[in-house]
Amino acid sequence: MRRGYFTPPVLIILAVIIFAVSILIAINTDLVKRIKKEPPSTPPPPAATQQPSSSPDTSRELNGSTGTVDWKTYYGSKFSVQYPSNWKISGSVFDDDKGNKVAEFSPGHLTLISPISCNEFFHRIKNSGADIIAEETNVSFEGYQPEFIDEKEVEINGIKWRKLITKVGYEGGYPEWTGTWYPNDYCIAKEKRLFSMTFYEKESTPKNAKLYNQILSTFKFLE
Repeated sequence: MRRGYFTPPVLIILAVIIFAVSILIAINTDLVKRIKKEPPSTPPPPAATQQPSSSPDTSRELNGSTGTVDWKTYYGSKFSVQYPSNWKISGSVFDDDKGNKVAEFSPGHLTLISPISCNEFFHRIKNSGADIIAEETNVSFEGYQPEFIDEKEVEINGIKWRKLITKVGYEGGYPEWTGTWYPNDYCIAKEKRLFSMTFYEKESTPKNAKLYNQILSTFKFLE
């Protein structure tokens, strides 16, 4: 072997090493170019926080809990009930802000008669049994001769009420006014207590049934 010269095996090994290094450099250069071309990744936006809705809760409004927030409360001896703030009560009669009679606690509205049911209470009214109620409740039914329109059971806020619609002459009668109106009587009985409230309509088909439901949804028997 002559000094200063590489043998063929050494040259082959050096060639392989140089070739491998060249390939690694090429791969690395291509990878750097790709990274530079790709846009920087952005973190996903934070999850949106749900804001409370300002729209009215219609389900609550239907059962009276939303629409009765600013209403007044009437406390009787054995019951309580809320009514619109623009209504005024005098005795047992409610007038609206125009002075029109719109509702009242039915004559004999809170009875402690035992036993009595709403069906019996309405039966006496429809069948000229008003004198019996008048005797037991000290309320006069003179001239009260209603014409039957409809009677059915209705559910208000999960509680069953009995509803009676009749046709009667407008209070005051002739000659003040010869028209008619349609009392909507609602009744509920619990144990030995019975409560009835009347709402007045000028047509046989109630236009304000939703309002009546809201009012009666606030009714409570007091212990």
